[in-house]
Amino acid sequence: MKKFNLLIVILGFHIQFIMCACNTETAPNAASHNKPAKSLPAMQSVSVLAAVSVPDEEVLIDTIFHLKEVIERSQYIHTQTNGERNLKVWVAEPPADQNGYYWIKAGEDNGTELVTHFNFKVYTQPLRILYYDIISDEDWTLDEWRKQQR
Repeated sequence: MKKFNLLIVILGFHIQFIMCACNTETAPNAASHNKPAKSLPAMQSVSVLAAVSVPDEEVLIDTIFHLKEVIERSQYIHTQTNGERNLKVWVAEPPADQNGYYWIKAGEDNGTELVTHFNFKVYTQPLRILYYDIISDEDWTLDEWRKQQR
């Protein structure tokens, strides 16, 4: 059983490495999610697909934190507030069941409340990220969302 657990841990690190392979720097740790992000390459795919057996919330948060739009908004907030405010990424709600999604938000702590800038639904089997548009009450793939922003 210990060998099996070790194999799962090694496989998990391998998956994390593959997911972050497009980045020139290592993913920030949990404590750094409120710091401004540095420029990192944007994700290119419509959705991110990977085999994740046991989702780690920190991995999901790192994945969202490294989306091009989240990085750009983080840099904008940091610049506009002279470093006083930063974008944060957090799990707003874990899945209700095995087939559910993580509701992950990216937002700004303005000193009084957390102001949400982005809502994402992250499915883990297979890993798939959807942007949730609160105005239209629709889920969009990352590519659909990016086309809407143009």
